[in-house]
Amino acid sequence: MTNVPVEFRTFDIVNNDTLHLSYAFDVVNRIEVTTSSLPIKQDVPLTALQLNLSGKTANPNISVAIDGKTHLFTLNTAYITDIYPHLKDTVTDAAFVIEGYSIENVTKERVLLFLPMTKTADTTNVFYPLEQAILNKNPLKGVTFNDYIPNTKLERDYYTYYHHTDNDGTLYHILYFQKSPLQYTVALKIPENKKGYTSTYKATNYKTTTLAKLHDNMTTQFEDNIYIDCVPIELENQKVEKYMKTNQDLGKYLNEIIMYVVYIVILTLVVYGIYTVQQYISPSVKT
Repeated sequence: MTNVPVEFRTFDIVNNDTLHLSYAFDVVNRIEVTTSSLPIKQDVPLTALQLNLSGKTANPNISVAIDGKTHLFTLNTAYITDIYPHLKDTVTDAAFVIEGYSIENVTKERVLLFLPMTKTADTTNVFYPLEQAILNKNPLKGVTFNDYIPNTKLERDYYTYYHHTDNDGTLYHILYFQKSPLQYTVALKIPENKKGYTSTYKATNYKTTTLAKLHDNMTTQFEDNIYIDCVPIELENQKVEKYMKTNQDLGKYLNEIIMYVVYIVILTLVVYGIYTVQQYISPSVKT
């Protein structure tokens, strides 16, 4: 296989009304940082800072639905890199990458969310507490990636999706935003990848028509907690089948009751008819 593609043109992208993203991340209370690379196995590894996270659970944190199929992922780790998916001729800087592993296929299916970052001197930006934890190994207080996902204005906060299979046969669902609220200061040193990164792999990109949605309580009971546009179609089919079966059983039961009632009515009418005839005949016989 070839390297994962990261540069796209506008005609590589098509709208897809079925593409939906929901998320609900756990609170992170500690991180350990190492210089590593993105998990994609390919000819040219993408160097990155890897953020090993403490405090996360095994509950689903990310839901990606497209073309009637929903994929659920649990938060695994995060990265910061200087090569990430973007539109051609866009000035790139760095990206915060959230990785999740599949609930159904833990070892061979992943999701990567790419959130662009820009340099700033402002220490009040949403990423600054995590940056300080990286630089100074400070404990984290109530940091969650929920605040990192842009979801205010569709024309600015839309996301795009494509999938890619790496050299180890792992399927990656890749979503990237054009903008995000994340900024970092010059104090954060991000490992640089070599210039001239290329990929010959052709991938169709699907652009969403809805904003990403934060869900407050995405647990393993996701069929009750997740947004309706991200409910797995299989669960919906099961509900429909259960509903139809229940109604079929109820209809059969009602038909049986109706038949019993009709039978009783007919029997009553017959008995009454016989009784009436006998009453009519009895006086005539006596006469």
